[in-house]
Amino acid sequence: MNIQLDITEAFGTIDYVNAGGLITYIDIALTEQLLAHFNFNLSNFVLNLIDQPIIDAIQKQLPVALTEQFIDEGFLIVTRAALSFDEVKSCESVLSLQLNDKEHDLVRSWGRKLISGDRVYNIGGQLSTFPELRLHLSIVSPKEITLSFSIEDCVYIENYTDFMKNVGHLNQSISPPLPIHNLFNLELRNKHLTPNWDAGFYTFSDDDSQS
Repeated sequence: MNIQLDITEAFGTIDYVNAGGLITYIDIALTEQLLAHFNFNLSNFVLNLIDQPIIDAIQKQLPVALTEQFIDEGFLIVTRAALSFDEVKSCESVLSLQLNDKEHDLVRSWGRKLISGDRVYNIGGQLSTFPELRLHLSIVSPKEITLSFSIEDCVYIENYTDFMKNVGHLNQSISPPLPIHNLFNLELRNKHLTPNWDAGFYTFSDDDSQS
């Protein structure tokens, strides 16, 4: 069952920086076409059930038996969702990497300058393709914002104590997979890759005797 929520007036319902240690991942292509098609995926975040319009919208789309379980102290974890902006005027991104106890930031901007009355929405998470990098986005959008997800991609936890007990499991189940071969490892390249210099590629062999 798919749920669609208009969060234009309730963007804060997405909690991607919660204090409980839940790691949110963001899957987005930072290309020149970003403003034209501003859609991306979020994984592993808390959907706050504090805004009445959001609660009403969820109750209209879910069976009563499910929504009756929701209580004020509970946590609705969404393990995968799509976020769609009907229109984006501009966007600023900050990529952060922690190295030797120092944080290094790369900043990039798209679009037009801010004017009085512009709405700025903040979102972010660890990059799904490079989880060592954290991405923060400030998005200027004048139109509707939609959050879509499947009820099968939700986990409801009734209280903070149980939430803290399950954070490790939730993070582990959603974290990106480790590299299968690590093709940039020098030892692996020497043992298992044979170069074809004329054609411009390497051929992999799982024979450990290869020199």
